[in-house]
Amino acid sequence: YKIINKELNSINKHVNFIDNDLEEIKDALVRIRPDANECISGSIKYIQVANYTPYDKLLINKKIFFHTTFSERDKAALFLHEAIYKYLRDNYSDKNSLRTREIVGLIFSDLKAEIVREKINRILNYKKVESKFFKFSKILKGEAVLGSLDDEPKKESNEALREVQITKNFEMLRYEVTQDLFFEITGHNPSHFNGPLDCPESFDINFEPKTGKSLGICVGYPVENLNYMDIQMFLRLLNSRTGKLYRLPTESEWEYAARAGSKDSFHFGSNSEELTKYSIFKNTSIDQKTMKIGPLRNVSNLPNNFDLYDMHGNVSEWTSDKYIDFPKGGIDPIGPTSGNERVIKGGNYLDEWHNLRSARRRALNDWHNKNYIGFRIVREL
Repeated sequence: YKIINKELNSINKHVNFIDNDLEEIKDALVRIRPDANECISGSIKYIQVANYTPYDKLLINKKIFFHTTFSERDKAALFLHEAIYKYLRDNYSDKNSLRTREIVGLIFSDLKAEIVREKINRILNYKKVESKFFKFSKILKGEAVLGSLDDEPKKESNEALREVQITKNFEMLRYEVTQDLFFEITGHNPSHFNGPLDCPESFDINFEPKTGKSLGICVGYPVENLNYMDIQMFLRLLNSRTGKLYRLPTESEWEYAARAGSKDSFHFGSNSEELTKYSIFKNTSIDQKTMKIGPLRNVSNLPNNFDLYDMHGNVSEWTSDKYIDFPKGGIDPIGPTSGNERVIKGGNYLDEWHNLRSARRRALNDWHNKNYIGFRIVREL
């Protein structure tokens, strides 16, 4: 529903009612046909009621749509059909509406919800994610104080102290998205650190499905060197594959999860010397590059109280919020709707200790990529 509702909203903004007939339908044999006795003196011609064009316009035959025999239920089914077909074209490369018609029929049927769900899943052929690093921690809703206290060492001017309320439980990936997980979903690996010298113990070679080009992959290492649009592609493919809703965390969700109940500089307290137990940063990284995700390495590998690894280091992480100097608190806050920069949270392998603080926030343009910035995702419940 959440996915299709977005498509419906998009379609509603691009509706054009026209007085002329749309294209004739060529595949009429698979559709309901009137009895020949109803049309003795002429031929049957199938005309589209609606057509969602490649240039994002929904054209609707005004004469048919507003005819007295065209019910409100028919209109609802029509819009739902166009929304689902748009989604399947964009995410599944469907070239006809056969699967769409099946799904609409199921939704408008009298079958029980669980049966409809199972049948739609089968139609869409959802697949499980195979990566062993695709594990999540449940984050319970609650209240927290974000930002830095007045006496916090190395406090920055953009770390406004604010109270937030997270009103829904969610799940967060325990690890930063790894190169092998990113490749499994997209068939691509943009990472800078992807050669045998970067990960001699876990280096693997795979091949891009579209080009056959060989790709180096550091299995269990965070994916990096990707921009916000690369992440959106990953999320679209992941959601299509699983039928669930994955997304980037908001800034508030990220910091709420990173703190795991703490108001101090770090989730474990304020003593920066303790960072060596938890984080890959300037003092603990080897050769100034990424390392395996937390549980796989034998140093600095402890999680926080929510069983999340590397919230303070290894790579910094994208969030969904657009950047603003003074973020707001409140109920499930999100960033502004305008701007070209996103909030980046968490420290990385190049950082000094003070840049690993929970409150630390940076900005990066949507189209930029850095070899010290990756991401993790949340799953809505």
